[in-house]
Amino acid sequence: MAAAARASCRRNYESQTARRALFACGSPFDPVTLDARVFVPRQGNNSYIFPGVGLGVICSRARRVTDDMFLAAARRCTTRRIRATPSAPRPGAR
Repeated sequence: MAAAARASCRRNYESQTARRALFACGSPFDPVTLDARVFVPRQGNNSYIFPGVGLGVICSRARRVTDDMFLAAARRCTTRRIRATPSAPRPGAR
């Protein structure tokens, strides 16, 4: 599936300032090594978006799931700080 993705994981990591991007995608990607650092992309739709939208639909008893609900969830996800994992060290950490 990653071959059909519109965005390249490597290209996104290379284009971000000081390589401090959190790359969350809808398709699985292999880890990317840049400047001796390993970046492990995660599937944001399965980890963050779908469960949150699903819970919101259940709690609100929504009758429809709209594109705007998914856009709101994705936008909110981008404003959250996510703690670094051992495979993705904090920017500037050595």
